[in-house]
Amino acid sequence: PIVKFLEGKDGIKNIFQDVVDSLAEGDTYYTYTSRRPKTEGYLSATYEKIRIEKKLKRRGITSEKILHTKPATHEGDKIMPEKYGLFNQNIKQLIYGDKVAFIDFNSETGILIENKAIAEFQKKIFMILYDRL
Repeated sequence: PIVKFLEGKDGIKNIFQDVVDSLAEGDTYYTYTSRRPKTEGYLSATYEKIRIEKKLKRRGITSEKILHTKPATHEGDKIMPEKYGLFNQNIKQLIYGDKVAFIDFNSETGILIENKAIAEFQKKIFMILYDRL
């Protein structure tokens, strides 16, 4: 596997940009979001344009609080039940293509793993949970 450690807003921005740059038109990416981070400073000027032009689809698992405050451009989110405790670590996990990324917005650090088997494994775990919510 290729593992990259990224720091600061620019490092996180690079992860989000990699999502839209790596995926083909109509592809789906998967996210776990434990708290809604402010995206200001974390997205490039072209991120939304590319995401919309490529018609990228997104499935997410998040908290109820986030679900009711997110932009209408994201469909397919499901709620992590409160009975499992607060879902508020301010962490985001992205699964896309052959990659898995973890972002800690508190420390502004990210880890990007590029490995087909790991990405497929994470996607299967995501879909099992997603289908049960």
